[in-house]
Amino acid sequence: MDEAVYHLSEALGLDPNNEKVHIYMGIALARLNKMDEAVVHLTRAIDLCPYCPDAHNSLGGVLTLKGDLEGALKHLNQAIKLQPDNAQAYNNMGLVFTQLGKLEEAIFFTAAAIHFKPDYTKARANLQRIISQLCRDSEEATITNQ
Repeated sequence: MDEAVYHLSEALGLDPNNEKVHIYMGIALARLNKMDEAVVHLTRAIDLCPYCPDAHNSLGGVLTLKGDLEGALKHLNQAIKLQPDNAQAYNNMGLVFTQLGKLEEAIFFTAAAIHFKPDYTKARANLQRIISQLCRDSEEATITNQ
């Protein structure tokens, strides 16, 4: 991954206003757990191309990892608005709602991801985890109320 960052840096040296390279750099930096640097590049990508759903989705994903769920929701909503069949953005929304403890919303968005991309194994695994968590929470509530 360090090699990818090196080559992306080279590309940005040649064309500092290439939003796609900023997106790829943001993703590569996030994978190296350099979230603040990733946010800088993804924000720059959005500055260069405010109507790029991939930039909004990627920034939403990084903000989720940083714990900025409100910021994540803003960018993921924008990604879905710009590309209504963006399965990855729907899946990411499901992850945010899971972290917020809003499991019904998490199920809705994760199921939508699968609707748009039926072979999306990551979303299927996420949906299974969310449903399991919802069932556990329901069982705990039943036991507590008895």
